[in-house]
Amino acid sequence: MPLKPPVHNPHPHMTRKHRDDAYNRARADAEVTRWRNGKRWKMVRRLTLERDRGLCQECKRAGVTRAAQQVHHLTPAHLCSYGQFHYLPGLESICTACHGRESARERRS
Repeated sequence: MPLKPPVHNPHPHMTRKHRDDAYNRARADAEVTRWRNGKRWKMVRRLTLERDRGLCQECKRAGVTRAAQQVHHLTPAHLCSYGQFHYLPGLESICTACHGRESARERRS
């Protein structure tokens, strides 16, 4: 009798818990994407950049003056509720380079 063909697992190194966490994060990311496209986010983003005078807060703490292009959530966006997502004190202006480093750090943890 022939054997069953092998099942393709695109992520053999991931446990069931890791796959479930990735799935839940992807669902949360879809919700966050909807929030980012809203008028409220655009207003909060503009207010954050104005509050921080358009300067990257990470670079400023390091003694460097650099223009901010992005707004960073101090609590990762996929863990925020709708209210927390738009909470001005939980946001900071940040340059693209610093935002990339912060996002990578959050993904690792």
